[in-house]
Amino acid sequence: MKKRILIVEDDPMISKLLFISLSDQYDLAFAKNGEEGIERYRLLKDSLSLVITDFQMPIKNGDEVALFVRSNDSTIPILFASGSDWRDLSPKLAVIPNLIVIAKPIRVVALREVISNLINSPAERRPAFS
Repeated sequence: MKKRILIVEDDPMISKLLFISLSDQYDLAFAKNGEEGIERYRLLKDSLSLVITDFQMPIKNGDEVALFVRSNDSTIPILFASGSDWRDLSPKLAVIPNLIVIAKPIRVVALREVISNLINSPAERRPAFS
């Protein structure tokens, strides 16, 4: 059985890239903004292995998604894919444990490796955001 990933991304081209790159290994659920991401998380939370979210999105940003997810589950890994410099994001994200930031443009090979490590590592051994 494939592990399930929730992807919260407002750019249809990036969503398509993620689908093409990951759907052979993972069951993917998509949301096109932060508000929809929170709703999808509520519906799927018991079956999710990872949440991938963009930072800047309409309606609600990725940090709001991450804070909601973290308030409901302290161990699920959260991966931010952002075109912004992570140092610019750090004040908002530093308070969210078990979070990784990966820069856009996304390199598929690196993304697959990061996802595999996050999903297959015990929670206490996952890298923390710093």
